[in-house]
Amino acid sequence: AVKFIETVLGLQLDASTLRESLRDGVLLCRLINALHPGAIKRINTKTLPFTQMENIGNFLAAARKLGLESTDLFQTVDLYEGKNMPRVIMTLLTIAR
Repeated sequence: AVKFIETVLGLQLDASTLRESLRDGVLLCRLINALHPGAIKRINTKTLPFTQMENIGNFLAAARKLGLESTDLFQTVDLYEGKNMPRVIMTLLTIAR
């Protein structure tokens, strides 16, 4: 999943800090927009928890529109609170296919 994000966005990520890199939702939104330009109209860059969770929600909504089933998607808390990172990775790998 890390390699997929790095390849699409042209940046380097540290796999050991993946949750922190993705937690604000900005990279997730950029990833969807790189794959499908304009899928997410506005990406919040503020550090408020609400705006970060909104970014994650926008990513999940865009992924649904791209054809992912709800069973393929993680929940916002899975990433934001680190409840289920394997599920987050699974969602990213599903998008990569």
